[in-house]
Amino acid sequence: AVVKVISRDGAVHRVSLLVNQVRAPGEARIVYDRIAKVARQFLNISVFDAGSIPADDNVAMAVRKRMPFSIAFPRCPATQSIANLAIRLEQGVATNLQPSGFFQRMTKFFRRT
Repeated sequence: AVVKVISRDGAVHRVSLLVNQVRAPGEARIVYDRIAKVARQFLNISVFDAGSIPADDNVAMAVRKRMPFSIAFPRCPATQSIANLAIRLEQGVATNLQPSGFFQRMTKFFRRT
């Protein structure tokens, strides 16, 4: 539904998809493949595979602590996935990123931990 709303004005022809709370290695690929196929077929939109974030009990524990999981559990699988995404974005996986800004700060933060 979000892809459809984004594509309504016709200006967007490429969207990135990050699959969250993945329980098995192949689950993210199945979700991505289905969404990409429908977006391409019915909306004429290319969907970029931005990766996935694994289901991680540490995220729920951080919520109960009222802390960002990346600070409460800097070495947990979800935090590591976010760090890897930030590094990929900084290296140019996303085409329109500026060399400074949010993603650069996130990458520096995760490299410290």
